[in-house]
Amino acid sequence: SDPNLKQYLENLKLAADAFEKGEFDLSFAKFNYLAKTLNVNSPFVDYYLGLHYYDGLAVTENKEKGLGMIVSAADAGVPVAQLYLGEIYALGINVMKDSSTARKWYSRVLENKKTDLTTKDMVRKKYNNLEGDSSKIIKYLDDADEMKIREIFDKFEQNFINLVLGVL
Repeated sequence: SDPNLKQYLENLKLAADAFEKGEFDLSFAKFNYLAKTLNVNSPFVDYYLGLHYYDGLAVTENKEKGLGMIVSAADAGVPVAQLYLGEIYALGINVMKDSSTARKWYSRVLENKKTDLTTKDMVRKKYNNLEGDSSKIIKYLDDADEMKIREIFDKFEQNFINLVLGVL
């Protein structure tokens, strides 16, 4: 078994758990370690580092850099990153409100084979609301959405880890 891979998976879990608990200093340090020291090219790492930079969590806020990293993760097929971009463009959170860009990202979530059915239903509603009255758009990541998104990530991360461990 590859010791670097084991180290990568351990650090990935620590970093993601720290982020979810709001321990942003630890999370940023771990994700940075994965990106720089282990020289890992991972869309998950890009997504989380992107959130750190975008929202200024344990690092100087840099919206442009953060957004670039989140887009990179979304382009690589991370459903939560695609959903995040759909949300910020639908609601105009720190970006110009842009329904066509929101629609593009929501469509990517719907087309993504890694997205579960519950999330697809939620995204379909958001997508349809873009057509009509924007006041109906569901508030940015309400608690139910947040839980669903966390579930998607957990499932996706677990499948990835199982796939990798199966290879070793």
